[in-house]
Amino acid sequence: MKKQERTHLQITKLLPIAILFFLLILVSFLRDSHKPGVSAAVERCSAEDWTLLLTFIGVGLLITIISVIRLKRGYAVKQLVGYVFVLGDIRWEDNTIIQMLFTGL
Repeated sequence: MKKQERTHLQITKLLPIAILFFLLILVSFLRDSHKPGVSAAVERCSAEDWTLLLTFIGVGLLITIISVIRLKRGYAVKQLVGYVFVLGDIRWEDNTIIQMLFTGL
């Protein structure tokens, strides 16, 4: 953990964000744009459109839940080994996680 947090480029923390961003772009392209001459794969308000949208939301929730679990485990390990938190370190307690989730939303 110490080696991983030595840098700001933490692939395991950035990968879920990259996956969600890619899926958001994909879903946006697959949904109909309502512009003349532009054809998309899925028509708005069709069964396929709702399935696509709900699948994206489900994957987003799943990635969020997994990320919160990993975050809480990492914080618990830091507490267990007596990690010295410095000014500016985020203490990932339940209320802080909830605040961050709503801020991100």
